[in-house]
Amino acid sequence: MLALHKFNTSEKHKKYLINDTEPLVLFALSCGMFSSPAVRIFTAANVRRELQESMRDYIRASVGINDKGELIVPKLLQSYAKGIVEDSLLADWICRHLTLDQVAAIQDTSSSHTQRLLGVRSFSVIPFNSKFRYLFLSDNSGC
Repeated sequence: MLALHKFNTSEKHKKYLINDTEPLVLFALSCGMFSSPAVRIFTAANVRRELQESMRDYIRASVGINDKGELIVPKLLQSYAKGIVEDSLLADWICRHLTLDQVAAIQDTSSSHTQRLLGVRSFSVIPFNSKFRYLFLSDNSGC
């Protein structure tokens, strides 16, 4: 059995420390797989906001609609959402993070099918894809 001990953390590193459990960290970890979020740089001053932006960007880039009008949701996102929202409300929760154009496309597609997208479990989960890929976002900070 391994002994647990406190790590010595310098003042320099403490500004990057998150003391509480933070589920959003899933969207900061890129392990070089197709299903991983994009690689990005986080700053100490804005780490929580940047984690939320990383989640939003992941949702916008990875959610789609299939031929049946079902929302296509990656396994990583579904796993994260299980602790936040019920399956029947997942589509509504996802739509809150999409652009207006994406929401309109989802509503148009879902209204043309007999099954309503919102209010019922009308999504398919995409299994985790371990094929190699690193996706880098452009730096908008001007650094």
